Amino acid sequence: MTDDEHIPLTFEEAEGHLRRQIARCEDRATREALTLDRVVLYSRAGHHAEARQLVRELLRTPANPADEARYLLNLGQLQEQTEDFQDARDSYLRGLTLDAGEAGVRYLLNNNLGYTLNQLGEYEAAQAYCIKAIEIDPARHNAWKNLGASFEGQGRPAAAAGMYLKAAELHPRDPRALCHLVELVAQHPEVPAEVADFDQRLDHCRRRAEAANGNA
Repeated sequence: MTDDEHIPLTFEEAEGHLRRQIARCEDRATREALTLDRVVLYSRAGHHAEARQLVRELLRTPANPADEARYLLNLGQLQEQTEDFQDARDSYLRGLTLDAGEAGVRYLLNNNLGYTLNQLGEYEAAQAYCIKAIEIDPARHNAWKNLGASFEGQGRPAAAAGMYLKAAELHPRDPRALCHLVELVAQHPEVPAEVADFDQRLDHCRRRAEAANGNA
């Protein structure tokens, strides 16, 4: 391998390379996978409108409901990036009506819809989708965190604290749940007395987070 092969491609070079691959591709599945690679490239470069247009092109002729659900998830994620939460909500809801796709896609459609509804202040509606995501995959932490935000928005700080602790226990490397928890307790100092084993669990989460992030 030459030194030149280690030089990262510019956006223009990478985009041109993908365009040429797509133009030569005769297999639908490969062409769609390459198109999604272009979506990621555009998104990372901040070309959000172009990325969304590419996904909408895929949505015009989806191969099957599972693919359509995945594309709608992609579209909702792109809309989230620019805080177009109402559009993201509509994309996720449309994806869920298909009742299709692998478990990971269905988890993210529910979880991301819960997050989006929280952003829109629709906390009670968000709760149901976060719970559904947890039912699909209870080992993933993000839906627990978003459920905590839903409870917090509904004025249920103790319930929110329990969810933030659960999220932190599941994924020590992600600091967001602990940050939410610290802010929650600052606003509601009564919470530690209302959550079983709060101090021990919080201390355990902090030590695991420090270890996971190399701060031990």
